[in-house]
Amino acid sequence: MKQRKILAVGAMMLALCSWSWTVGAQESTTEAQQQETDQFWKSLPPERQAELREKWDNMTPQERADFAKQAKERQAKWQSMSPEEQDAIKNRRQEKREDHRDACSDMSGDDAAACREARDEKLRNMSPEEREQLRQRVERHKDQQQPSSN
Repeated sequence: MKQRKILAVGAMMLALCSWSWTVGAQESTTEAQQQETDQFWKSLPPERQAELREKWDNMTPQERADFAKQAKERQAKWQSMSPEEQDAIKNRRQEKREDHRDACSDMSGDDAAACREARDEKLRNMSPEEREQLRQRVERHKDQQQPSSN
């Protein structure tokens, strides 16, 4: 469970790092972190980038300040992690991306794009409770797929 929390924090950290350049937290990031953030931002579809920009633009100055503070706290937590923990989070994130891509990989062209868009839309429209139920089902499935260490 602790590893899953670390993975979740890492995923949120990467997403929030992409916002850091608009908040002014860019000065505190290293060049490698900035490259990772830029790579993440460029990997997002234009619709998602626009959605995130709109969300940012609709925040009040206080919400932006709170968001920036939380982002800096998460960044400090990420930097305090060992390289092994960071690598584990990065690897898991990459595995998740590949798993999501594989779900629509049997399709081609417009069908695959439509499949990915439908999947993303379904996830965006889920309530927090539904997302948690989905996470639990996925965890149970992954646990069943892993060989027992006994």
